[in-house]
Amino acid sequence: DRINFLLAAITGVVFSGFALEMVFRGYLQNLWYSAFKAIGRTLTRRTDYMRYLAHVFSYGAGVAAVTIAAALFALVYDEDFLTGFYLGVAAGSAYVLTRSIWAPVF
Repeated sequence: DRINFLLAAITGVVFSGFALEMVFRGYLQNLWYSAFKAIGRTLTRRTDYMRYLAHVFSYGAGVAAVTIAAALFALVYDEDFLTGFYLGVAAGSAYVLTRSIWAPVF
């Protein structure tokens, strides 16, 4: 009985963490990253001022994507907003650095 309970608890924790990270890192963060990169590519074909903005969007896409995903994560986090935001930034950064969804899960 205790072994079954322990296995169920571990499976529930890992699965819920994995599902949460798939939504916030695997989907939302990648969605925002792709959107900012696309804006940067579009602005590259414009005037000089727009080319400057293109560099901002292109090179800042990762930072913006992590920040937005962390803010959305903080909105659904049970504790206060700042704690959720910092956890979201840490998880998003781990995902960007490793390109593995398992890094933010653990």
